[in-house]
Amino acid sequence: MLKKVVLVATALAISIVAVACYFYFDQFSGGFSSKSSDWGDFGAYIGGAVGAIFASLSFLALLYTVFLQREELTTAINALEDGAESQRKQVENHEAQKFESTFYSLLDLHNRAVKDLDFKSVDFSGYLHNLETDDSVSVDSYLAARQEHILENVELSQYFRVLYQLLKFIAKNNIRNKEKQFSELSLECRDTISKYENDEKMYASLVRSFVPVRLLPVLALNCIPTYTGLNNLKRYWALLERYSFLEHMRLDHLPINMSSFLIFHRYSYAMGEKGQNVIEDLVRRLKSKYPDKFQSDLMEGGYLHTYADHV
Repeated sequence: MLKKVVLVATALAISIVAVACYFYFDQFSGGFSSKSSDWGDFGAYIGGAVGAIFASLSFLALLYTVFLQREELTTAINALEDGAESQRKQVENHEAQKFESTFYSLLDLHNRAVKDLDFKSVDFSGYLHNLETDDSVSVDSYLAARQEHILENVELSQYFRVLYQLLKFIAKNNIRNKEKQFSELSLECRDTISKYENDEKMYASLVRSFVPVRLLPVLALNCIPTYTGLNNLKRYWALLERYSFLEHMRLDHLPINMSSFLIFHRYSYAMGEKGQNVIEDLVRRLKSKYPDKFQSDLMEGGYLHTYADHV
């Protein structure tokens, strides 16, 4: 391109000189003067005309050079950006592969812990039954007794710890959690759960599919935070809420006692979108059995608080 510009400029300069000579000889009868002053004037005339043209062409050539340099710089920047984007995707893919590798290893550990649970000789529904026949026992003391009862089963309490670590890993190490945050505040912020297919909710749902349905009410009781409970129960509870982890729990199998009261009392989102008829029937029966607790103990945000005014 630059070579063509030089050729055009040269041709233009020769043309200008030829035209200038034509006008000169036309105006001065075509003769050659013997006076040096006339030739001096002629040279000044030609030099002024050609000089102005070349000065303009030089300026245009400079602008064109700047333009070319800008194009080359833009191309170089785009190439760097493409390289950086490619590098970023490679890093992200590596992080995703590393996450999935660890996740499936933990999931395998979880599934082996499930197999170690003795479903044949242990009636896990017994953890939902009252330790005492007197249902007027306080909510806090009843919950403490339930959790202590669960803790006495070594295999069961160990399984709940494995499940906690697996859910914690999903929340803290998924590739969308750039800051690796794992706090009560970050867990309770449900807006941070991505709606894309490969988000943390998908992995949590996969874990949930391996959890026996009959264990979900026991898990719910185990994870309710108390002032005297384990330090991580608040986050464990928040994980169940965040992932609607109790969504498949059979509500129609829950007993009408303090255990069910506590589950409905302390969870807002963990049970997902359940059928209102089943929920309202359970709330109605619980309200009939514990009328005093509906008046004084209900916590804002729980299922019982949501449905209490409608039954």
